[in-house]
Amino acid sequence: MAQWLLSLIVVLVFAIFAFQLNLLTESGTIAAVLVGAALFILPADPYAGWAWFVLLSVFFLSSNAVTRFGKARKEQVSQEFAKGGVRDLAQVIANGAVPVLLAALYHVSPNPLIFTTFVAVVAVANADTFATELGVLSKSKPVLITTFKRVENGVSGAVSGVGTLAAFAGSALVALAAVLLISVPALLTGKIEFAAPLGVPLFFTIVVFAGVLGSLADSLFGATIQAMYWCKRDKKETERKIHKCGQKTLLLRGVKWIDNDVVNLFSTIVGGVVAAGLFYFLA
Repeated sequence: MAQWLLSLIVVLVFAIFAFQLNLLTESGTIAAVLVGAALFILPADPYAGWAWFVLLSVFFLSSNAVTRFGKARKEQVSQEFAKGGVRDLAQVIANGAVPVLLAALYHVSPNPLIFTTFVAVVAVANADTFATELGVLSKSKPVLITTFKRVENGVSGAVSGVGTLAAFAGSALVALAAVLLISVPALLTGKIEFAAPLGVPLFFTIVVFAGVLGSLADSLFGATIQAMYWCKRDKKETERKIHKCGQKTLLLRGVKWIDNDVVNLFSTIVGGVVAAGLFYFLA
């Protein structure tokens, strides 16, 4: 009970701090508390709960940092996004639903495969955010992942060299944080319980690879099934159903109910499946 109470206090303080910094909306704050508490409580091992929460916190803090980086230069592009950098309920759920599900599975069966999959899922979310937020700062125009035609910065489904390198960095950051966390019990007991029987180098490689691949899947979904709209007045493609000019937009391509949050959810699932598959065949 004391462990749960301490965990809840930590989560509440973290969420309130994030809200005060304008990183979360009110609904996003409530969702973050629920996700954070679940990650603490669901894993059977208390240390595992801390490790899972810390990893998701690494994603949250680093992704918000890159979102704010170069904010003035991103202003023009960000106006076409459906949402800004302040995370709401849907965004928290999109990035937190799969981790919570994996935490529940880990409670039933504390298997290293599940932990590796969890880390990969977080790595996908971080890789995608790094790619999006840093890729738009590239001076050269990106290409659409499906046709390789040059498009404007910020177009859903676009990829660039800068964005891909940023995805690698975001994924590697989460993988490195996980390695440091699993090294603590390893130093104390001589066993790497979370990542066994992979070993650290292979664990790191699988997570980074799955993270980058999940980010590329996000771009593929963005170019194909994500709902994109057209503003007849400004003659611009946008994620918004109501454009910044106030004009109601028309569905240009994609599936109406698949917005960026749904795409993010799908991409984390792809990365998780890739990591789980690699673990299964290589372990």
